[in-house]
Amino acid sequence: MQTLGGWKFEDFKGIKLAQKAASAFSGAVDGITGAGYIPLLFIGTQVVNGTNYAFIAMQTLVLAEPRKRIVKLIVNESTDGKYAIVSTTPIIKE
Repeated sequence: MQTLGGWKFEDFKGIKLAQKAASAFSGAVDGITGAGYIPLLFIGTQVVNGTNYAFIAMQTLVLAEPRKRIVKLIVNESTDGKYAIVSTTPIIKE
């Protein structure tokens, strides 16, 4: 049920990502306990200690009453090819 002034998100299915971005996204979020992620927008890359990938994604927090929010998700691919979430910044919550 939508609350007064609250947002109701669409039933997002995600987007098709280019190979490198898809590998970074799935490599960082697959197997995470406590939250699920669906990519909505690939923003771009930044070369630092490895490569950072920036996404806008829907995050579903696994709670007694699951909560959804849209986040900016930064994923790092280290120089040895491992992926990790660097940050999740909430943009808007349902």
